[in-house]
Formats: sequence, C-alpha cells, structure tokens
Amino acid sequence: MEKIRAFFALNFDNSTKDKISVIQKELQEKLHNHAIKWENPEKFHLTLRFLGDVEKPVIDDFINDLSGLQWNFKEIRFKSQGIGFFPNSRKPNVVFIGLNETGNNSEHLIKEIDNVTIPRGFAPDKRFIAHITLGRFKREKRASIHSDFSLEFEPFDVTLNGFQIMKSVMDSKGSKYYILKEFNFAK
Repeated sequence: MEKIRAFFALNFDNSTKDKISVIQKELQEKLHNHAIKWENPEKFHLTLRFLGDVEKPVIDDFINDLSGLQWNFKEIRFKSQGIGFFPNSRKPNVVFIGLNETGNNSEHLIKEIDNVTIPRGFAPDKRFIAHITLGRFKREKRASIHSDFSLEFEPFDVTLNGFQIMKSVMDSKGSKYYILKEFNFAK
C-alpha cells in the first residue's frame, strides 16, 4: 500500500516568506564560515506534528476527522522573537527564527491533531516550539557560534487562518512539499 511522508503544518503567505528570506540572506552573510544547508524560502512553514510514512487511508481518516471540527478561534497569531539555534549555539544543528504566540490557539490545534493521531498509533510529539527553520548545519562540520553573535531585524507579525496536512517528496534536489488538504479555522 502506498505510503506518504506526511506532516501537519502552518504555512505562511508569500509576503511573510519574503520577510523571512531577507533575514535568511543576512544570516548567510554573517554565518558564511559555517557549513549550513539553507532552507528553500518556498518551504518556510511551522511544523505542528510530523507523522512520517503514513498509508493513504489513514491520511484520509485524519482529513475526515479534522474536516468535521468546529474551531473556537479564527486565527493563530505570532510575533518574531529573534535568531536561535537547536539544541544550542555550542553544537548547533539548526538555525531558526523564534516565534512567540499571542494567545494559545496553537496549543488547542495541536490537541485536536493529537486526538486524531494518537488513537491511530502515532506517539505523542515532543512539546511544540514555534520556530521557522532557516538552515541546518552539516553534521560533520558543525562549529560553535560565537557567544557575541547577534542579528537584529525588524520584528514581524504572522497571522494564520488555517492549517494543512502536507506531503513531503524527496528527489535529487531535496524535498518538495505539497498540500494534501487545507483546513480553515472559520467555516
């Protein structure tokens, strides 16, 4: 049976992706001595829940279950918080823009996603940390980031009116993302 590499996400509009792309370019200049594979700006998003390889009928079940929900909110709002590194700046794997949510609507959304995924055998995910991955450090060439590193940028707001279940497809140039289903908070 066909399996789909799937995840739930909050996708940004093109205007937000453009703002993030400008910050990413500044970072590329500041971190030019580090071996980093930079994320394609078209792929900027927030991962809510990574599922891995899932059979198509299970994805159809998720879509059916989530399509019937009534949301008690119409949007999720974030404000950018600055540049960070996972797990830390001494041994960085990922460079990201942190986001701070206004309210806790993403928590409610993730709870509803868990309500349809966990009963079908998907383990609960670790705690959601709102961030936008800008690049991944090449494992064999990771180097510590100077403790005085900083990058100032104009904070920006992000308002999202829905979420998506996404498909990730690998090819010779890396992964490409496709929307399988879009869910809007306001019906």
